Amino acid sequence: MKNLIPWLSLLFIFSFNSLFAQYYDAISIDRPGQSNTYTTLKKMRFQIESGFTYTVDKNFPGNENLEMVKMQMASTTLRFGLTKKFELRLGSQFTYQREKILDQKSSISSIEGLNLGAKLRVLESKGIIPDGALLMTVGLPVGSKELISDKVEPGAMFIGSHPLSEAARFEYNAGFTYRNADFMEYFYSLVLSVNFSEQTSAFIEVARTDPAKGEALSVFDFGISVLTSRTVIFDIYGGKGLNKEAPDWFISVGGGIRLPR
Repeated sequence: MKNLIPWLSLLFIFSFNSLFAQYYDAISIDRPGQSNTYTTLKKMRFQIESGFTYTVDKNFPGNENLEMVKMQMASTTLRFGLTKKFELRLGSQFTYQREKILDQKSSISSIEGLNLGAKLRVLESKGIIPDGALLMTVGLPVGSKELISDKVEPGAMFIGSHPLSEAARFEYNAGFTYRNADFMEYFYSLVLSVNFSEQTSAFIEVARTDPAKGEALSVFDFGISVLTSRTVIFDIYGGKGLNKEAPDWFISVGGGIRLPR
């Protein structure tokens, strides 16, 4: 935890893209990072978010000779504002995964699931009450069985956001995914942010995935976004695992575009 303190201090010269969005009606996306934002699209607006992520994982617990490289390409989420505070979502990604054990190599490439979802704004900031939203998802078994479960996986998440000042925000996600009758997976994340400039923004985050059975996975990441117009944004972020179960390191580039009505 001591190693995180210098990184957390950098927060106060960075901003998060959702901060800029709430004051200027600019695009706000659910990337970069592990967390989702509390914002929803306005009625009849359509948005595309996509990116590429490169992950390296070595020295797996119990199998120190295994090395894995994963490339998640075209990780795309389509969002549509159905009402002022309610949006529909559809997401998927194409994954290439390469594994190496000593001199033996293997690889697989496939679509990695299909996710249906809906986000509903349920709270607006007032005093100690945060801005808040509920995100409901259903993961469908589309793709290779080596990458995804063969079951339908429903999930839900609460997204909270507290303004600390006109520029600063503290945000968090907490939710679960129902894998099967004997297995649940929980997710938590914390994000701190401060306004940096009108066009440039950034974030710093700690996230944890905690299965009901097995070891938890914790990561730390940070990144920056550049708003090129009110409807177009680009980002880059990277991070590392905080325990042996997490990937060694990862980096991602992407962005989003909001189409005209």
